[in-house]
Amino acid sequence: MKKNISVLTMALAMAAMLSACGSFSADEGFNGSTQNSFADSKAMVATEAAAEAAADAGWGSEYGYEAETSDVTGGANESQIDTSAVDTSRKLIRTVNMSTETKEFERVTQEIEAKVKSLNGYIESMNTYNGSTYYGKSERHADYTIRIPKANLDTFVNQVSEASNVTNKSENVEDVTLTYVDIDSRKKALLVEQDRLLELLEKAESVEDIITIESRLSDIRYQIQSIESQLRTYDNQVDYSTVYLNVQEVIDYTVVEEESVLERMGRGFMESLHDLGDSIVDMAVWFVVNIPYLLVIAVIIFLIIFFSIRAGRKNKHRQKSKKSKEDSNAENGSGESDK
Repeated sequence: MKKNISVLTMALAMAAMLSACGSFSADEGFNGSTQNSFADSKAMVATEAAAEAAADAGWGSEYGYEAETSDVTGGANESQIDTSAVDTSRKLIRTVNMSTETKEFERVTQEIEAKVKSLNGYIESMNTYNGSTYYGKSERHADYTIRIPKANLDTFVNQVSEASNVTNKSENVEDVTLTYVDIDSRKKALLVEQDRLLELLEKAESVEDIITIESRLSDIRYQIQSIESQLRTYDNQVDYSTVYLNVQEVIDYTVVEEESVLERMGRGFMESLHDLGDSIVDMAVWFVVNIPYLLVIAVIIFLIIFFSIRAGRKNKHRQKSKKSKEDSNAENGSGESDK
């Protein structure tokens, strides 16, 4: 009920604005019969737009708002809007985020791509990382943005869950029904106004009237194109649900069920042994891979030690020579004094 009241309020506000524009058009340069026709047409558009918005909201004469519209100047009914075929389906945008693991990366990714095609979907974007290194560890993963028809979304999610180990999954549903109806009602009101302006354009006599009408028509057509673009975007998002999928290659699956103490101890011990083995292998691979660097470092260290020892020996020999010389001079000095 609150949504219906908000739609009717907006429709009446739009009717008031368009009616004001119609009554104010006498000051914009229209003369004679064209002036009155343009004003009456704007008011008619306002009334029809409000009536159509009310019909789209599911209201009838119960709320005192009829689908039939009459000329606001007091004339007979000019048009009647058909409200028999009102689309009451909800406009829901579904988005799913999934993170999965697999021991068979190539097989699973190929199956996912094949399933997308078989369900009439398409891959909007894909990023695959083949992270193999000389250490022998494979860290491949793939990120997908997938569009799946809304009727096949649950089937696709179930098939991915069966093909891999799901570690995380979340889903978001956005209801854009009211926004869609508001935008569509605005488009219909603009189309009605466009038809009225085209009728006035045929009756316009002065150049000033023609220029004014064509200017308004150009503005309306631009708004209609913009609205149609928004509606197409919503239709695509509603008809094709979005799945953000991450596939990670692992050696062992992540445990998603609660383990007992003994199971945790056993798994931890095996993981430690596995990590120790990987560390030994990685160390051996690192040593072999870095032999050229190690040789250069060894030569540099050897040269530093060699020249250090050589410099030490020279320094020691110099000190010995100096000491011998001093001893010799001391002996010579003592001999002369004895004489």
